Amino acid sequence: MATHPKSPNPLEDLVDTEKEYVADLKILLQRVSAGWSQDDFPPKEVDMLLRNVEDIYAVNRKFSKKLVDVVASTDVMKELGTVLMWFADSMEVPYSNFCRSHVPHLDNWPEIINNTRLQDILTVIAGEQFQHVTLDSFLMKPIDRLHYYRRLYMRLLDSSERGKPDFDALESAFMRIDTILRFVTVDVPGTSRHPASPALSGISSMSALRQALPSPPITDQTSPNFPPQGNQQNYPNSPALPPSPLSPDHRPQENGGGNRSAEVMTELEQSLDTSQVLDLFTMQPKTCALSLALIERAVVIRSDLCFSVASEETREERFQDGHIILLSDLLLICRVKTDEEIDNNPEGNHSRFWLLFPPLAIRHVFAKDGTIDDD
Repeated sequence: MATHPKSPNPLEDLVDTEKEYVADLKILLQRVSAGWSQDDFPPKEVDMLLRNVEDIYAVNRKFSKKLVDVVASTDVMKELGTVLMWFADSMEVPYSNFCRSHVPHLDNWPEIINNTRLQDILTVIAGEQFQHVTLDSFLMKPIDRLHYYRRLYMRLLDSSERGKPDFDALESAFMRIDTILRFVTVDVPGTSRHPASPALSGISSMSALRQALPSPPITDQTSPNFPPQGNQQNYPNSPALPPSPLSPDHRPQENGGGNRSAEVMTELEQSLDTSQVLDLFTMQPKTCALSLALIERAVVIRSDLCFSVASEETREERFQDGHIILLSDLLLICRVKTDEEIDNNPEGNHSRFWLLFPPLAIRHVFAKDGTIDDD
């Protein structure tokens, strides 16, 4: 009689991979960082990243412990929902800082290649893990993990029903992670093609998670030390976190509005050419894949405008043919294509605007009156 392999348990996969991830971060902080000393400091870019990883490690170590407590809880689903929302609140600042600071291809830097102490440490770790490891591979782990979280929250969101208590919280969490990933200035090979873990692929809803979980043990264990789900709306936002774009005062209307929003966003995506996008901070070419239709958005303002872009390192550049699109949660800075540029569009490309920079989350945008008085 043929036996079928047991399907991976979604929560077990999350718990197990989180433990592995935290262990890798610990190796990075305790062993890889030992490749430098007080007499031989790392490059400032590496030093900044390691400091960011310390903050990430602190959050994820707590997250891992809370997940273990969830498995032992007498009300697994309630505690799991609470922990996932806690994590979405707690991880935004450290992961945003890391992604903003991330520098690709450090392995090619002479000071990394010629650091024999660091290379010896990496060789030992590679032998223990039976795989090739480098400084870059360790510093990519937070970004790889972000993609895991994005898929997790997206699958839960896709299966959730608008109007249900957990929908807005899941949507806000997904948007936060999606925004953080926009800070990454390197096109991560295969990030959009990374196969989801078998267990993660099996997550279709909270109810599916419930069906996959074993019955919780009957125990007198104390509940995890974090607020119950009923108090979820009372969580204080971190300084960098604005209210959800879909808070009660901003919630889009129902009655099919979501389908219309998806049509509008899909049409907007098709009008934008992303082949010349630059990173706003480095002004270097940046791969940008738009996914505007994934969640409900609305166009608030769009207009042809003149604007200037300036930084400390580059001269001011003025765009007379600018086009600004303000969505309910994003700002798109564009340039109008000339008739000649439109005629030169590749076959199937119907874009009418150049997207100049990756979409900016409006929580990071500040406006001030630039009006000049006549006198």
